[in-house]
Amino acid sequence: ENDELKNLQTQAMDLGNQVSNRTEAFKRQLTTALAGSVGAEGSEILGAEWKDRGLTLRLATLEPVGATTAGEMAARLKKRTELEDVTVTPAGSDKAFVVAITFKAVPSARAEFDHSDATVARIFGLLGGDGVTDGDRNARTAVASELYNNLINIAAAQKVTIARPYPSSEHFSGQVADQMKWGALIALLLSLLAIMAYVASRFEFRFGVGAVLSLFHDAVVTVGIISLLGVRIDLTVIAALLTMIGFSINDTIVTFDRIREMMRKNGLNGATPLGMPEIINIGIAQTMPRTVLTTGTVFLTVLVLVLFGGEALHAFALTLLIGILSGTYSSVFVAAPLLLSFKGRISETSKPMDPNAADPNAEAGTVIEGVPGQTPAAPMISP
Repeated sequence: ENDELKNLQTQAMDLGNQVSNRTEAFKRQLTTALAGSVGAEGSEILGAEWKDRGLTLRLATLEPVGATTAGEMAARLKKRTELEDVTVTPAGSDKAFVVAITFKAVPSARAEFDHSDATVARIFGLLGGDGVTDGDRNARTAVASELYNNLINIAAAQKVTIARPYPSSEHFSGQVADQMKWGALIALLLSLLAIMAYVASRFEFRFGVGAVLSLFHDAVVTVGIISLLGVRIDLTVIAALLTMIGFSINDTIVTFDRIREMMRKNGLNGATPLGMPEIINIGIAQTMPRTVLTTGTVFLTVLVLVLFGGEALHAFALTLLIGILSGTYSSVFVAAPLLLSFKGRISETSKPMDPNAADPNAEAGTVIEGVPGQTPAAPMISP
């Protein structure tokens, strides 16, 4: 197995080199064919300067950058622990912005590294100056290059595109994004339909409808909140939404199962049968400790991911955190009460049934509020 793994790794490296070489050749051909129309790699970096612990980058964009967008970009970049302060300023009427970063400590000197990347070479040239050693210059270039790559993703999350001549494969065209969007919506719809079919077969159809409506509520609330927070909706966020739906339906099933158990036991052993509102109240109350413990444990775990998971997990973890809160709320206050809408109203003129009296509707097999052969009880008012 180790030999096979080594062969596969060698093949993967060879293929990667082939792709890289063909990409570079394609870039050269484009530059030749479209001479004067395609800028050189790294030309989007309009300026770079390092002074003491401060780095300033001026980057060209395809869209104008507003003050609100600049503030959101600065807030996201400030989450990096090695930074002391960050300001992002739109470059007036130009399609560009300026990033001023102050580090907590000057980066340590580094040995020589590969300058074959055109963007790295561009930053290396801009950060030159008198009295700067090669090691310090390499260190500054490495740090500035890493921050530049981070800025590309942060800007994209705010719908700002760095004006690179050759965008990376991470950023897709509108047509591809539209296909992904419809694929994600279809995945959500199919998951909701499958859940409704499962719950309907496990319980009753009305239970399935209530569960799906509560899940739809969760999806809408979660998407609305993350949109207000400026989170970019991509495949990672869609994965978090599907995960949230799975968590929410699990909590809903537990509550439904207790309600169904209460319905089956309702009116047994001579007890006065309860109305559906009372059955739902008792079922929710009995499952509430489990709901609080489960949600609390998962909430704390996901909160740690939001705070310390880094930029790569931030969108997924934040979406899941909001979805967990919404899913827990809907299981208690949306899914279960919806059963009343499909069960019908409790008659206000009904009277409690005498457990010793014969049931006049027993022969007819009347079903009242999901309890076969039982007469509805008078509505009870919770204290």
